Order: sequence, then C-alpha cells, then structure tokens
Amino acid sequence: MVAVEPNAIDRVARVFRIVEPGKPWTLCNEAPELPEKARLLMVYTKSRTPGPTNFESCLFAIDDLLNEMKVFQVPSDLDKPWVLISTIPFAGDTRLSCIYVPGKPEPLLMAGSPTEKMQKLCHLNLMEWRLAKQDDRLPPPKAPVVEEKFSRPMSSLWPESKEDDSQSVVALPVDCTVDLAVSRHSWVTTPMLPPGAEMHPPPMGPMGPRPPFDFRPGPPPGFDGRRPPFDYAPGPPPIRPPFDVVPGPPPVDPPGNLNGGTEEPERHRRRRRRHRRNEGEDRDRDRDRKRRRGEKEREEDSPE
Repeated sequence: MVAVEPNAIDRVARVFRIVEPGKPWTLCNEAPELPEKARLLMVYTKSRTPGPTNFESCLFAIDDLLNEMKVFQVPSDLDKPWVLISTIPFAGDTRLSCIYVPGKPEPLLMAGSPTEKMQKLCHLNLMEWRLAKQDDRLPPPKAPVVEEKFSRPMSSLWPESKEDDSQSVVALPVDCTVDLAVSRHSWVTTPMLPPGAEMHPPPMGPMGPRPPFDFRPGPPPGFDGRRPPFDYAPGPPPIRPPFDVVPGPPPVDPPGNLNGGTEEPERHRRRRRRHRRNEGEDRDRDRDRKRRRGEKEREEDSPE
C-alpha cells in the first residue's frame, strides 16, 4: 500500500507491506521515491515455471508533472532495492487498466488520456525487459516495455450518441485488478500455456445414462420405404363426434330448445312474431314515404 503524506520532509509517498491487517504495517525502505501526484498501477506477470501462483509484480507510476511513466520491478524480498526497468513519455492524466487473459504470461494494457482524447490498446514486454535488467550482458529489447498496438479517438467509440463533437471524452479506463494477487481469478488459478498453444474448454465428464432410444442416421429398422414402420391394428372405426358437420353456414336459430327439448321456447316465438310485425310496419312506412315523395314531385312539375 502507498501512503501519501503531503507535509512530510524527506519522502512524500511511502510504501508499506501488509501481511495481516491486524498487525503493524511494514515500511519498505527500499521503495523508490514517488511524486505526490502520481497515478500508480500494480501489474502482475507470470513465469514459465510450474504452479498457478508463481507471478511477479511491477509498479507503473505516471508522473502528472513530468508527463512520463516509470516502470519498477517489485522484488520478492522487499528489503532489496526496486529496479527501474524503463522510463517512457506518457501523458500525465492517462488512466490505465489491465486485461488478464488466462494462460497468458502478461496482461494487455488499456490507456486513455483526456488530454489526448485517445484510447490505446498496448502490449507489455515486461518479461524481456526484466531479464535484460538482471543480466548486463544482454542488450535492451527492441520493443518498448509498453508497445502500442491499436489506438482510436474517444469520439469514435459511440458516434451515434453525439452530434458533430469530435473532441468529447466518452470513456476512460478504470482498473479493478488491485487485489488480483489474492483473488481466485482464472488468470491466477490457470497454469501457463506453452508458446503458441491455445486455451481450450475443460474436457467433459462421463455422460449419464443414455435415453431409451438411440439417435441413428437413416430410416428406422424394418422400414423399406413403401409402408410406415408400424401396422394399423384392425378394429372398429373411430368414434364419430356427437354432431354431424353440415356444409354451409350455420342456421340463424338452432332447431329445438337450447335445454335439449324439441319444442321451441315461447320467448323465441314471441321474438319471431315481433320481428315479422316490425318488418311489416317498416314496409308500410317505406311505401307511404315513397308515395308522398312522388305526389310532391308531380305537384312541383305540374304548371300553375
């Protein structure tokens, strides 16, 4: 853990090692001097040795005033000095986030700067630089410790969410891997893959009991293509429904009583008589209306 003390005289930022939260923290006297306004990110890498938890740590420190980033190797023995791996120019307001892929020794790095308004996907070459620092006879690697692979403007991430605004800051990376070393992340528990190998899903366990039938290609047994694979058993014809389907539209009034009787209910007869009486009255009214209209037209056409 890094504690910042703005009023300190000799060192503003100090690094502590926490073994148990209930016990006093151990001060790392060999830790490098960090500026007061530094953005820190702990990055973990795995070695090729067997064991899922054999990993090493590096500290990325971005200096907001000098616009540079320093990469330190954190020793396993904190009483030893930390090794400065590389110093590279970086925007002081850059946010970092690591992407850990199970089976890969080094993570990918996402970098976003509100000043540059760019999102970058970077590849890390920490293992090569660490080996070069441990052996002075080895030349420095050709690739930088943080190698930019892809970059794109922030405004192109969701272009449909804005109108003609190419200078907007849409999103910034946020890292959530501080406690990766003590977590059960799949990158921690998965052993390293050999170079060039790909990760495959775990093998399936033994299958359960088979279903009562077998899925086999082709026609079922005993089927020769001319008859169905089963025989219709002889017997009486199927039972007909309790009604006969009569072609044509259904009648207006169903015959008989709805309660099952054959006699027409009295209310149906009264309704039918009332309907016929109304139809007769309507015809008489229409006949009188046409007669009066014709007399009126003849009176208008006759000369005075």
